[in-house]
Amino acid sequence: DGNICKFVPVREGTDVRVLNFVYEKNPEVLAMHRVQSHAGLYLVVQGEGVLHINGGHFPLRSGAMFLTFPLQQYYIEQRNALEYMYITFVGQRMLSIAERVGLTEQSNMRLATEELLPFWKSALHNSTPGNIDLVAESVLMYSLAQLTPDMPAGPQNDITKHKNISVARRIREYADAHYCDTSLTLSSLAEQMSYNPKYLSDCFSREFGLGFREYVQSLRIQRACELMQNGVTSSKEIAYLIGFNDPLYFSKVFARVMGKSPQRFIADLKKQNA
Repeated sequence: DGNICKFVPVREGTDVRVLNFVYEKNPEVLAMHRVQSHAGLYLVVQGEGVLHINGGHFPLRSGAMFLTFPLQQYYIEQRNALEYMYITFVGQRMLSIAERVGLTEQSNMRLATEELLPFWKSALHNSTPGNIDLVAESVLMYSLAQLTPDMPAGPQNDITKHKNISVARRIREYADAHYCDTSLTLSSLAEQMSYNPKYLSDCFSREFGLGFREYVQSLRIQRACELMQNGVTSSKEIAYLIGFNDPLYFSKVFARVMGKSPQRFIADLKKQNA
């Protein structure tokens, strides 16, 4: 399917004016350098890319959300079938709300809550010329209301913009949001945050009483149990879903943590539900 772009008619009596609501799939448009007179709220649908803004480089993948401000220069680098949606708008009220939830020109990225992506898709698909202004403004308001100031979007933003919490806690919050990412390691975080890996490891274990790797594995195994309880029975599929590259290694870790193999755990669940 091609791009979807719906323009919003001008309505009187409101400080907020939504300009358009777009699902962008065109690679040539995706990679444009931009300086716009309006603001825009972006939500990554799928694929991977990099947002170049404020002198920083931030990874983009499904669920990433960012706000661009009027006259702010930025560039979205397309890497792997990147697609995103956005709503452009003018009006101080929305920018004031964005500031209220912690979105500023210097800290403008967040992770969207799980329901936002299908909500945006459904809203755009079902809107009509008669209600597109109400729909787009509602999507903006609802999306901003779901964001919190301390929700991390990436290692660089998380570390440099939230200095009121400890390094170890910031690492833990990032792990909580990204433990299903197979590339998540303490070394990769240390490199992006310009910290020594051993220093981060010591900080984490000192504050939480266990190592970073052990903590991430505990998150993954907990998620594996949830998937099994919800009817997913393929160990290989579960391994990939929760961040393991090697299904055999996943089985070993699962057995060590749970005291039984994934197959045994699934079999026991079936007996309990019989």
